[in-house]
Amino acid sequence: MRKTLICVFLVFGLMIFSEFSINFGIMFGNYDVEPYTLILITEPFLDVYIDGDYIGQTDVFGQLEISFGREGYHFVEIKSDSYMVVSKNVFISANGVILKIRPQKAGSIVIFSNVYPVNVYLDNAFYGVFKDKKDELKIPIGAHKLKFLSPGYKVIEKDILISFKEKVPVELNFHKKNLDLYLRNSYDEFSPNGDWYRDKWDLEIFLTTFATITIDIFSENEKVESYRFSGVPGENIFKWNGIKKTGEYLVVVTAYNESEKVMKDTNVKINMEKYTYLKEITILSLFVIFSGIVYVILK
Repeated sequence: MRKTLICVFLVFGLMIFSEFSINFGIMFGNYDVEPYTLILITEPFLDVYIDGDYIGQTDVFGQLEISFGREGYHFVEIKSDSYMVVSKNVFISANGVILKIRPQKAGSIVIFSNVYPVNVYLDNAFYGVFKDKKDELKIPIGAHKLKFLSPGYKVIEKDILISFKEKVPVELNFHKKNLDLYLRNSYDEFSPNGDWYRDKWDLEIFLTTFATITIDIFSENEKVESYRFSGVPGENIFKWNGIKKTGEYLVVVTAYNESEKVMKDTNVKINMEKYTYLKEITILSLFVIFSGIVYVILK
């Protein structure tokens, strides 16, 4: 029992001495720096990377000495599970450099959600993404307002207090957004005649949540073509090759899921008489350019 107490006191004393040593060095800076050398002063046992390569850990006093041999800029990173990552570009001179860094203490969150991925916003700025419950996200200590977003689902907001080295579990139960759809297209007329100009028609379909999309195309009240595919929240692009018959066509778009159904329509015109000769002009231009290059090389 006595030996155990002595060990505890020794460890405790070492921690106090370590903290005192770091503070003393930072305050008074009593260091002899070798030429082209970096002396890093920070917290104990932090991983140090130089230009992406692992160099080693700071010692019990939070120090690490690195020799470079010549002048130049180097990218220094300090990493730890308990502190936020610190990155700095440092110029190493012939006089050497002392770099003193106080990394920000951190905890982390673990998300248990009914859907993934989950995008995390910290104090209204994007911070990271959870692909599944195995992921963790390191966060600075203190009180934070977090927003959690998953495509097609309503936003969840939570106030969370993060303590040093603490892992905070966050349970999320997302609810789907109400289904709606919006249509947009860049042009209302195209000509599928192979002239390389507007041979296809693109229709942008915007969804608020996941749904099945059906597209029915009518000419004079007669359905001429029909399509079906799975839609995702945000933009979905439908490309129609058209049919080789001039006329006005009604395009009816329906989005539905297990509980909702939304329908909207738009019109598009096919004009088979419009031919631009873009294909021929492009091929001829490329032939002229290629011939010119060959002529210059062989000249």
